[in-house]
Amino acid sequence: MRYLKDINNFVKGKTVFCGIDIHKEHWNLCYCSNGEVVEKLRIRSEFAQLKSHTENLYSSASSVQFVYEAGFSGFWLYRKLTDSGYDCLITPPNKIPSNPDKVKTDKKDSEKLARYLAGGLLKKVYVPPPSIEADRQLLRLWEGDKKKLTRVKNQINSQKKPSKRKYLIPAIILLLLLIPVLIFEAPLPSILISTIMSVSFVFLSTIAFLMF
Repeated sequence: MRYLKDINNFVKGKTVFCGIDIHKEHWNLCYCSNGEVVEKLRIRSEFAQLKSHTENLYSSASSVQFVYEAGFSGFWLYRKLTDSGYDCLITPPNKIPSNPDKVKTDKKDSEKLARYLAGGLLKKVYVPPPSIEADRQLLRLWEGDKKKLTRVKNQINSQKKPSKRKYLIPAIILLLLLIPVLIFEAPLPSILISTIMSVSFVFLSTIAFLMF
């Protein structure tokens, strides 16, 4: 890491490229200029600290450009940087050129972003206006809640008892067969009567069990 006066002298009148590897609690920064790594450091995930550090050490540069990967952090940092007069690019992770160096670290990620930005090798994502971003967020929440509701409905349906309708038709048929025997004393073989009575008892008992 260079001293303060060395950084100011080295970047004077030059363009500085800063790659930001974003994490929830901290950011890894890598500042590059003229093909050389000027500084690597880790700061808290606070825009105020990023702005203060850049203004203090890179005020002599002709411009400072930032880049970070699209992801959970959204677009708020992009808007903060552009509102402060800096150029910023959000790049899709799946469009970053592959690197033969398979050793992946946070510091290497930030340096890779800075060097690729300097070489013009990065694609950029579309940054929507705040109103559209808010609508998208609302839509994502609605879709998530709808999926949760569907899962709950499926769980409830899986716990329901079998439908009782399939038992009603056989029971009605058996009762219709018993009506002539019980009311009109129609002649039927005794074994048939016993069978009908037994099956009817089973069906009626099953229906009573399911309903109560």
